[in-house]
Order: sequence, then C-alpha cells, then structure tokens
Amino acid sequence: LEAARTGAALLDQSDCGVLLVVGDRAEAPLQQMLTSDVGAVNPGECQLAFMLDEDSRLIDDVCVLRLPEDEIGRDRYLLRTNPENHERVKAWVRAMSDGYTLFDSQDIFRKVEGPLIVEDLRLADEARCMVVLSLRGPRAPEMATAVENAPGYRFAIADDRVDLALPASQAQAVYDRLVEAGAVPAGPETRRALRVSGPAGTAPA
Repeated sequence: LEAARTGAALLDQSDCGVLLVVGDRAEAPLQQMLTSDVGAVNPGECQLAFMLDEDSRLIDDVCVLRLPEDEIGRDRYLLRTNPENHERVKAWVRAMSDGYTLFDSQDIFRKVEGPLIVEDLRLADEARCMVVLSLRGPRAPEMATAVENAPGYRFAIADDRVDLALPASQAQAVYDRLVEAGAVPAGPETRRALRVSGPAGTAPA
C-alpha cells in the first residue's frame, strides 16, 4: 500500500470489463441509466457513476469515458465495469436500450431512449480486445505520461487514479514501460485493501 500512498501502484485489472456504447443519441439513454451527468462530459473526460435497476438497486459502479464521435457522427462511450458485475451491466444496457425491459413498472410507455450498439471489448477479436491497467497514488498522472503515446484510452478518474484501457496485445509492453518509469507492481492484496479503504463514492479498485 505504500506505493499507493506516496508514489504510484500499478494494478493488473484485466478482469474488469470494457463496453463500447455507440448510438446516434447515446448520451440520452446513458443519462437515464446512470446517476452522473453524462451530458456534462466532454470527449476525453470521464465520470464515476452508479448504475441502478428499475427498483433503484445497485447493478454496478462504473466509469464512463466519452470518446469523439465516430466517422458518421454517432456518440461513443466506454464503460469500465467491475468484474463481478460486468455481465449484469452488459445485459441491462442492451435490454434497456432495445426496449425489452420496463424502466418503470407503473408506466409501460416509459422506455430508455435508444437504440444503442453495445460491444464487449473484452470479448472482441484479437485486434480489438481491450484490458485494463490501473495506476493508483499521487504520482499516477505522472506515471501515465510515460505511456501517453500508447494505443488505447485513458480514464483520468482522480488526481490519484488513472485507468488505462489497452489493446490486449500491447498490455504487457505498457506494463513494463510503467514499471521502468517508476510504478510499483501491486498484487491482489493491495487491490482489495484499496477497494475497502478508498474514499466513499469512488469506484472499487
């Protein structure tokens, strides 16, 4: 834990999920499904948010990153999910956006706007499969600059946390470069400790 308190701990979070959400009006349905203000997020920015079911029960706490629009002008977002809830998040977003699940049992006509394309990048083909590494600690943003030209996406979650969604084929090389830059590899025990001791409202490690 010392590196997470004073430097930068490097966590392998390849068991986390990464969903690519695309749609002509993807902002609106995500705004309805998440507790954060998705409309306030600019491309390259991210927010932590809770995803709730129709009874306001927690499905997962996720991190949503807005990407630039695609070549035909559609909204694009990445959702970084926690391992134990990834399949629930994926199923919920797909069901809600397709209109197969009631958002409000008291109003059968109230649906989440859609449709959305939801792609699980953890299960994508080899060229597009993505995994997550996480830097935790006061030097996390500094360490992330060591791989700023690496392919993938950066979730700048806080001053002491940066998650990197990387092509699986590049993850080991990026991991090695971060260690060379001074990040300290941390194992499952550190990850569990950070998950328990992290500030209230932040996503688990």
